[in-house]
Amino acid sequence: MKKILSLALALVLALALAVPSFAAETTAQKDIQVVLNGESVAFPDAKPELTSGRTMVPYRALMETLGGKVEYVTGGTITCKLGDTTLSFEAGGKVVTKTGADGKSESIQMDVPCYIKAGRTYVPVRFFAQALGYDVFWDSDDRAAVLVDKDALIEEIDKSFTVLNEALAKLASDPNKNYKTTATANIAMTSKDETGAEVKFDMKMDMTMIQDQQSLEMDAKIDMSSLLKEMDLDAAVKSGAMTAEEAEAMRQMLSNITMKMIYDYKNDVIYMNMPLLDAMATEETTVNGETWYKMTLGLGDLSGMKDSSTVGQTIYMMEKMAASLDANAPAQLYDAVKADALAASAFLGDSAYTKVGSSYQWSFDKSKLDSETAALFDDLSMTIKANSDGSMKMTFKMGMTQEGSSVSVSGDGTMTKDSATITMNMDMGEMGTAKITMDMKMAVTTEKPAAVPPAAAQIVDLGSLDAMMNSLAGATGAAA
Repeated sequence: MKKILSLALALVLALALAVPSFAAETTAQKDIQVVLNGESVAFPDAKPELTSGRTMVPYRALMETLGGKVEYVTGGTITCKLGDTTLSFEAGGKVVTKTGADGKSESIQMDVPCYIKAGRTYVPVRFFAQALGYDVFWDSDDRAAVLVDKDALIEEIDKSFTVLNEALAKLASDPNKNYKTTATANIAMTSKDETGAEVKFDMKMDMTMIQDQQSLEMDAKIDMSSLLKEMDLDAAVKSGAMTAEEAEAMRQMLSNITMKMIYDYKNDVIYMNMPLLDAMATEETTVNGETWYKMTLGLGDLSGMKDSSTVGQTIYMMEKMAASLDANAPAQLYDAVKADALAASAFLGDSAYTKVGSSYQWSFDKSKLDSETAALFDDLSMTIKANSDGSMKMTFKMGMTQEGSSVSVSGDGTMTKDSATITMNMDMGEMGTAKITMDMKMAVTTEKPAAVPPAAAQIVDLGSLDAMMNSLAGATGAAA
């Protein structure tokens, strides 16, 4: 339930991303940079460089900028102490030993060795920064390795959202248990055909989701069989527009559209199975229709987040995902997150809530918009009440008229720790009306979600999302 709520919150918080500005010089003319929390790192007597596709940086300058103390031990070992963490390695080596506050050590294998050049020790920035808990990205446009102290950034943001985070915490499920969520959604639409006759169309979706702290497995079925009446397949067969076999296949397809998804939080891998897309793409089918598409999203290991998502984590994750889709955006990630948090705090921050008895109430209407934006709406209002027991109730209304066409939306919803219901009514003028209802329930289960598709499935590996976007953007091939 918490992850579902986090997704809803993410949609509320999603803001328009700034379009990257054009560089005044070509990519080839730029030096390699390191950007730490939105600021460029100065390297006074040695510059970062690319080696074997990795960004190599002067070790002492990097670590001292991060606040660490570097020591060169007799025998060739180099150490750095930063807070409760100590990193040690040998020049020319590919293994870094990380020792924590508890005295336990782990070895981190790098894919390129450290080396000494002109009296300076160079190390791959990604491996060392990640070992210290930083997120690391490569920005193709700025030719920059981008480092973000996400924990500190998220902590700073969450100071402005204590009311909402407290409400989210009350809705959190037990991180040590597995949960099964069942959901149903119904859409009833009414419109008119070219003759003016009323046309009704219903769609129903049933979804089951099982999740633990390592992965999530979702199975959804959609029934669109009410469309068959309007399509009049018998007449199409009689006229020769389609064969009887094709008509029957259409009936089966619209009566039982399926979609499966598996998301491995730990390894940041998503698998998707949609037989309908396979059927539309090719006439060939695999055994049992089990073709699964695999992709890594670039979000990192999310298993540690368990079920404790905060507003700060949600904002950061949204911008991180956006950065993974644009090879030229990571250098602006830190500032973008800060800007999003500032904008969100005006609407969802602590100052936006009013204490009503033991509850908090949040309200929004046209009066809180600038006059130009407010003029776009005929009606606009939303109220959310967060009760002391952790339950929430929401009502909303919106109406707009443009160029003679109008649309209005209204609805309400409730949410508790183990259930949620939403009702929404839409009036789209000449296009018709629609009523959407959704009901979700969650309960503890002994079932475990799959982490990978069935053994007999055919896996189509699409690679990583950022690599695909980099390829489309014509990236330089360099990496942090």
